[in-house]
Amino acid sequence: MKILFVYLTVFLTYGSTNSQDWQFLGLENEGISNIAVDWSDPDIIYAGSGGDFTTGEVGSLIKTTNRGTTWDTLVTGISVTDIDINPKDHDMIFVCCGVNLLTVQGILKTTDAGLTWVWADSGMTITWEVGPTILEFSPNLDSIIYVAVSGAFPGNLYKSTNYGISWQAIGNNTYLRDGVATIAINPHNDNEIYCGTIMNGFHLRSSDQGNTWQTTNLSNVYSTVLYNGFNKYDTTKVFASGGGMTSAGLHYSTNHGNDWVRIAEYLPYTGGTNNIVFVKKGLDTKIFLLDSGLVFTGSDFNSLKLVDGISQFHPVKEFEIDTNSNRLYIVANGIFYSDIVAGTTEEEIKKENISYQEPVITIYPNPTKNNTTIKYKVFEYSNVNISIFDLQGRFIAKIVDDYKSKGIHEIHFNRYFSELNLSSGVYFLVYQNGKFLNSTKCLIIK
Repeated sequence: MKILFVYLTVFLTYGSTNSQDWQFLGLENEGISNIAVDWSDPDIIYAGSGGDFTTGEVGSLIKTTNRGTTWDTLVTGISVTDIDINPKDHDMIFVCCGVNLLTVQGILKTTDAGLTWVWADSGMTITWEVGPTILEFSPNLDSIIYVAVSGAFPGNLYKSTNYGISWQAIGNNTYLRDGVATIAINPHNDNEIYCGTIMNGFHLRSSDQGNTWQTTNLSNVYSTVLYNGFNKYDTTKVFASGGGMTSAGLHYSTNHGNDWVRIAEYLPYTGGTNNIVFVKKGLDTKIFLLDSGLVFTGSDFNSLKLVDGISQFHPVKEFEIDTNSNRLYIVANGIFYSDIVAGTTEEEIKKENISYQEPVITIYPNPTKNNTTIKYKVFEYSNVNISIFDLQGRFIAKIVDDYKSKGIHEIHFNRYFSELNLSSGVYFLVYQNGKFLNSTKCLIIK
């Protein structure tokens, strides 16, 4: 039986500033290694620390609701390896608790923003030598979640289709048993997934939500794949980075991993690239990249420079971008933040965020029996895709795949009831129009 220790302790920040451009949010010497900023409220930040067997210290999950003025300890006696907030429900949070002889391994889940927690790892093989390290939500079908489990022995990749209530191993008889180090899901296509492994640097791709896997031509180039991911504004490229062997460094592919191009060869690469985040501002995109404990930024990979003042914090363990507050957060013996886009007004930020958060697809009436209308908004003339999936994330049919003009469009869903023979239940409608993505649930009653 797992024992869960939940506490409510308050930490006060020191209120100091390390430089003109960086603000200190506290938790100095707390061993913080993970943070997650609530996408609905930038004042709310979750932070996690790992256990240290040599000193006898255990890790904790900590939260602030006032942007670091005070911190509350939610759970202790764990070793946090990842914190993930549901992209559609900010009250649902998963925490990976990794391997440590002093702590309990498993996955914690809350549906009330941390007031109560339950263990949510039924179906996983977890021991004192193997535990969860990374969790990723499927971008548009949030009921689907993937978790990598690894440790002293090779682990596996697991998938849940019911918000973590139960899990199924999907890496059996594949190189994923090598130990998964990184997971990337195409923001525009939940079927397309890439994973990199720890032991031998295998890089694998799935085009059917993890049911089958193929190695890409980047496999065995790295000793470990440290990062792979997408630019959410342009998913024609998949990026990957790692260390070891003769061709270590950062690469991208435009043909699903068949061919790779190396870029940004001037980066240090002593520790490898661990994360890349793309931030859109108007027509421009800024790149933020963590490599060898330092954060770089630029408009493209040929112009990356160190973020101002970042050297004083080396090594940076993790960073996160919050576009709502226009801030870059870093973890380095405490938590710090700095503005990321100079000269941007609060009004400009609000307008940009509203455009991305505005609902673009609705269905009514909902629940429905047979007389249903789908209404969707097109922001710019481009190809529009609307597909229907079942609750387990299985693709059923494509309803719209055509170029549409800017404006509001409607289609009647009636004929799909008879053509698809849809039974009663919950379905997802996933909408894509250029860089805009949205999804909605539909309850069909017969």
